Amino acid sequence: MISEKEFDQLLKKYLEGKTSEEENQVIDEWFEKVSSSKHEMFSKDLSDVRTEILKRIKQQALNSNTVKAKPRSIFMGAWKYAAAIAVLFLVGYWIFSTVLYNPEKDWVTKETATGEILEFILEDGTKVFLNALSSISYPGEFGKSIREVKVKGEVYFEVAKDKNRPFKVKAKKINTSVLGTSFNVNAYEDEIPKVSVLEGKVLVETISKKQKVALVANQEAILNPNNTLKKQTVDMEKVLAWRKGLFYLNNISLEELGRIIERNYDVHIIFEDKATANQTISGKFKKDSLSNLLNQIQFIKNIHWEKVSNGRIKIASSEK
Repeated sequence: MISEKEFDQLLKKYLEGKTSEEENQVIDEWFEKVSSSKHEMFSKDLSDVRTEILKRIKQQALNSNTVKAKPRSIFMGAWKYAAAIAVLFLVGYWIFSTVLYNPEKDWVTKETATGEILEFILEDGTKVFLNALSSISYPGEFGKSIREVKVKGEVYFEVAKDKNRPFKVKAKKINTSVLGTSFNVNAYEDEIPKVSVLEGKVLVETISKKQKVALVANQEAILNPNNTLKKQTVDMEKVLAWRKGLFYLNNISLEELGRIIERNYDVHIIFEDKATANQTISGKFKKDSLSNLLNQIQFIKNIHWEKVSNGRIKIASSEK
């Protein structure tokens, strides 16, 4: 890895136009790294800084060539002047982007606890519903060109229509953009990310922006393990059952059901073996007491459950 001193020397060579293609690539990657760590709307600024630096370097070089007395000293003085300009630009940009401007310093974060569902309205009129152990971060006031939020877990949106300001949701490995529609985002850390649409039209894209999928009502996009999006039809009544206090299970494994139980009842589910965890289950269950829910599952499947220490519940096969 290049040291700070070596990078300073490399930057000086860059400003003097003496770098090789490989060294130019190092500088370019540095610009990209700095710009990508800032808000999107300011990524262009850093590029403008670089363009302005090169522009002034060339101008100073031309000016120095028009002066005949002591050309070498004047030429070197021009490069020093250009380097000083570069430093001022970079330092000024750094102060602005890290000290004076912090695009997320006034953002609000709301989150839910185990088993909690939260409903509220954003300042633009968009309705938000947070499922258990989920969170959303958003600015106190949206900008003039875009409405952007970041989510974790599961969130349902009824987006207020605004043709001049797209509504963008950033989640685990996927981004979703709309103008006004209703859709559900499931982005729990331990589950496959998916976006499901109730009405309107939604554009879903991978974080890498290598693939985009347009969705309409009763369609959903699922992110495959290879980071490609798969579009399919979906029953939105099942997807949104959680808003009504229901568990709508569609041929999911008991292991997946265990994670749902953990999010809603503040317990830890352990399975006696993998075969038990891999059993699948379907059906609609009311969000009842934990013991009633487990008894219903026990009645349907060949399993039995028992409480062990510290909020742990063990599920084992009955076929023993």
